Amino acid sequence: MNARGTQIPQLAEQYHVQLVDMLTASANPETADWFTNYLKGEITYPGLKTGMLRGILAEFHEVTQIDQLPDEVQLGQMRYWLAKPMAEDKLTAILWLQKWLKLKSSTSEAPTSVGLALEMLEDVFRVGDIHDWSTNDWLCVKVLEIIPEQHSGFIPRLMNWVNADSLWQRRSCLLAFKKCGKRGKYLDEIEVLIDRLLPSEERFVLTAVGWVLSDASRQYMDWAANLFEKYFDRFSHEVIVRHAKYLPNYDDIKRRSRERKE
Repeated sequence: MNARGTQIPQLAEQYHVQLVDMLTASANPETADWFTNYLKGEITYPGLKTGMLRGILAEFHEVTQIDQLPDEVQLGQMRYWLAKPMAEDKLTAILWLQKWLKLKSSTSEAPTSVGLALEMLEDVFRVGDIHDWSTNDWLCVKVLEIIPEQHSGFIPRLMNWVNADSLWQRRSCLLAFKKCGKRGKYLDEIEVLIDRLLPSEERFVLTAVGWVLSDASRQYMDWAANLFEKYFDRFSHEVIVRHAKYLPNYDDIKRRSRERKE
């Protein structure tokens, strides 16, 4: 390994120590307990409200100037943080990735940058560095939702995630289209993904489908209602109660779901 290769992990650890110091300085034990209990111990929180993380990231960039370094260094640092066990490390890395992609979006580097981001995330899923619904939701809302809308050439790659071994990667392939569904875009692609996903009885696959249909049902009620009926037997009662509430026949579909439990 050359000198540059040996320096990158050392620098990553040095930068991470600085980040942890900033996070710890703002941490609140009561907030930590609340989040840890809310997530049922799936991931540990040092104790920062998520709204604070963007300000801490901005301060970190101002102090270190790491956001001015080559993309290789920035992506390497994001990947390093995503591998750490604490939730705030991962969430801050996702905010950084969001910012980095936004800066690239109006340049000729956009396609390459999106490809690099997806390559990194595929590795994150492959090794299990995203393993809870909260971090997964954050990634989808902050990063993945922009890709179908702004970089449609990557839609086939995202849709292929439906074949992944990782539950969270399969879940993400659909949630990446949630904002599009709310706007009536790519509804055919969403239906394909739902049809591929719903043989699964995994809770967080089912809730992802429900979330996408719930958001879409506010403007595209007939489309969402048809899918709730088509896949009614595959939905859990939890999904019906939480996600069909904007449908005009909500009371009826909830009653039918309750009756099948009895």
